[in-house]
Amino acid sequence: MEKELEEAAENYAKGWASNSDKKAFIAGANYQAERMYSEEDLDTFRKFMIQEQNFSKSCLDVFVRQFKKK
Repeated sequence: MEKELEEAAENYAKGWASNSDKKAFIAGANYQAERMYSEEDLDTFRKFMIQEQNFSKSCLDVFVRQFKKK
């Protein structure tokens, strides 16, 4: 994953950004990844919302996809 992040930072900064801009891009991506939830966390949340709060599974699946770690 680190290699992909370096490549993304290179593509982002092509032609205009400095090395510190690339480092900031990588730091931001790492921060975002840490704030995402694991599949297990999301399954627990989904089960709770379906069982305890009467949410529909299809509605929750759309919501959960947005916050799942990739």
